[in-house]
Amino acid sequence: MAEAARAARLVHICDLLEQSPHSIKDLALLCDVSADTIMRDLVDLQLTPLSVRLRVVGGDRWAVAGSDP
Repeated sequence: MAEAARAARLVHICDLLEQSPHSIKDLALLCDVSADTIMRDLVDLQLTPLSVRLRVVGGDRWAVAGSDP
């Protein structure tokens, strides 16, 4: 069950970052997890097999590369 919740969170994070840039703190609040968990999730999103291209906007907000700021 934990893996299903994690997979759902990764999809949710990806959807949020495609809509607009978010800080790690904001993502943690929106996903009801710690900032450390969000950091791990951002790394995992960029690794194979997901290979989501992320970028940092404004020094502290993350977005999917190619999405509007």
